[in-house]
Amino acid sequence: MTEEVGQFGVEVGGVRWEDALYSEDAAIRHFLALAPGRFPIVDSAHLQPESESGLLTLKMEMRSRHVAEGRRLRLTFQGVQRLEVTVEEIAGVSILLEVCPLHGEGQECYEVFNLTEDPPFSLLCKSFEAVLVPATPTHLGSEQ
Repeated sequence: MTEEVGQFGVEVGGVRWEDALYSEDAAIRHFLALAPGRFPIVDSAHLQPESESGLLTLKMEMRSRHVAEGRRLRLTFQGVQRLEVTVEEIAGVSILLEVCPLHGEGQECYEVFNLTEDPPFSLLCKSFEAVLVPATPTHLGSEQ
């Protein structure tokens, strides 16, 4: 069970995940404020090539386990490298994403991985965006 703990942390199975370093990164701060643990199911995932960089963009839409929660968490990862799973493998499964900033040698990027480790999921990306999408009639009727 995952629940939000304070402004910059979540509790997963009795373990509190919290890191003051994240409070310095606006994208991660926004991601955590949206309570991503409330949206563990990968509803859809799509990879798109980026035109000039040769890298990929991964777009994911996450949903709650609860049918009444029609909102979705839409995640977009740009400049994706080292994707350790195919989008077909994660569609419909439950994952708990952790996003960590990586800094060094003049490069800044993010490491994204599944805290539950099953299924294995990880990637590096140059940037990411998280948006809460309001419920629509099709979302409310799509889960069984």
